[in-house]
Amino acid sequence: MDFSKIKRESLRLLMQLSVNAPFLFSSSFRGGVKKRWNMMQYEEGRSVAAPPRSWRENAVMLDLSMTSGFGETVHPDVLYIPDGFGAEKWRYLMAVTPFPKAIVYFENPEFLVSYDGVSWRLPQGGKSPVAAPPSDWTGYNSDPALFYEDGEVFLFYREVREEKNFLLVTLFVTSSRDGAEWSAPKTLKAVKTPTNRAGILMSPAVLKVGGRYFVWYVDEENGEYKMKRAECPGLSSLTDVADAALDGMPDGFSLWHIDMAEDGGRLLMAFCAKNDAGRHSIFFAKSSDLGLNWRVIHGRRLDPISEAGEESLYKAALVKDGGVCEWKLYYSFKDSGGHWYTAMEEIKL
Repeated sequence: MDFSKIKRESLRLLMQLSVNAPFLFSSSFRGGVKKRWNMMQYEEGRSVAAPPRSWRENAVMLDLSMTSGFGETVHPDVLYIPDGFGAEKWRYLMAVTPFPKAIVYFENPEFLVSYDGVSWRLPQGGKSPVAAPPSDWTGYNSDPALFYEDGEVFLFYREVREEKNFLLVTLFVTSSRDGAEWSAPKTLKAVKTPTNRAGILMSPAVLKVGGRYFVWYVDEENGEYKMKRAECPGLSSLTDVADAALDGMPDGFSLWHIDMAEDGGRLLMAFCAKNDAGRHSIFFAKSSDLGLNWRVIHGRRLDPISEAGEESLYKAALVKDGGVCEWKLYYSFKDSGGHWYTAMEEIKL
């Protein structure tokens, strides 16, 4: 008799019951069940962890094993700083979240640095992760985004907490001048939402254009995912929220995660969208009106390649660094074994 399987299935049923009927249990009991369930998944994930692998032509697999998710990561955001950041003058900065075996509890922002955009490490004195998971195991911190100004890097992320009969989704920002010491997180926006509607304030992207700070994000409204654009005066709150239109989305796809970059007089967006089968691809779009109206750039997209071991692509980030190709595209993907990794590919747009 396989007692480990019986233990796992018993814990799984208890976990489902505590989620679907929370009124039957105290919050501390629910937290304890979730903690045991997550740690069981985490240990199983460690036992089957595999090194990053993909056979996609021109893709560079990134070794991010220094993170707290033993190398499995998702949702990269990357900045290029020509003059360097901090005392060691790091030219590339990355925010990313571990995602071992797709366990959201371990999805908490990490901050990494690099000189070449390929070899990454924690900064001297840096902590892993930057935003610690909730102590009661009833939430996570996801979707990090970076912004840099005057020697200071700002890390935006969303916290999802499971409260009694609802979720509390909060967009936070914290900042640092060395990547080791971070300011106390500041709340930009908090939303109470039903437990079945977690798709709120997703995938923030931050730019300063024409002296104004903007934040784009994705909200779920009546089963449809829509892009929003807000102003963020002083990087301290979200105001003047408006719908941002996306024209030319291929049939059968719906928006998921986004990233924006400046390119001369226009803005560019890399976004992942999922089809009816739940597989994600990466598309590109452009805007000439401060990001309120976007048009998909046709003929430029990345689809998962089954022969390359890819099951689905995920959130992408655009970085212009003056290299031979116009852009470095960082993106995460799920392989055929259910592992999550991050890669980089040089592209032209």
